[in-house]
Amino acid sequence: MVAGFQNRILRVNLTDGSTWVDEKPESFYRRYLGGNGFIAYYLLHEMPAGVDPLGPDNLLIFATGTMTGLPIAGRDAAP
Repeated sequence: MVAGFQNRILRVNLTDGSTWVDEKPESFYRRYLGGNGFIAYYLLHEMPAGVDPLGPDNLLIFATGTMTGLPIAGRDAAP
């Protein structure tokens, strides 16, 4: 297991309220590195071309990145 990940992604269908867990191999997490990488993967693999940006076929994705919560230079750090 890659440090910082539980190798599970919670998926929710907002139309019918169903939920399921998507378990990917370790190579997935090493390749896409969280946050923007996960979002790009799902948008490219699951979105049909030309989908309406505000339509029901569009995906709503929340994904945290590898630097989430770290006080790094150039950003306000919590006291």
